[in-house]
Amino acid sequence: MSQTIPQSLLTPERAEYLLTIHQISLDSPLGYATPSRVASTLNKNINTVRNMMLKMYHLGLLKKGGHGMYKLSDIAKQLLKNADLL
Repeated sequence: MSQTIPQSLLTPERAEYLLTIHQISLDSPLGYATPSRVASTLNKNINTVRNMMLKMYHLGLLKKGGHGMYKLSDIAKQLLKNADLL
């Protein structure tokens, strides 16, 4: 039984973050992205990025690694694929 994922979870701002996190995690030897790397890539304030990543984690869009690192969850990957962004 598959569950339906609401596409409304994928706002333009979240899509920008998720695509950046995905690209950083692909380039990283550990496969995760840190908030500081996302902040420097997007040229945004580190606290803003941390808050957004934590919010997306609580929504189930990110998986947490050790030491504050994150990568895309299966839900986020499916949302990006449905929107033809991944």
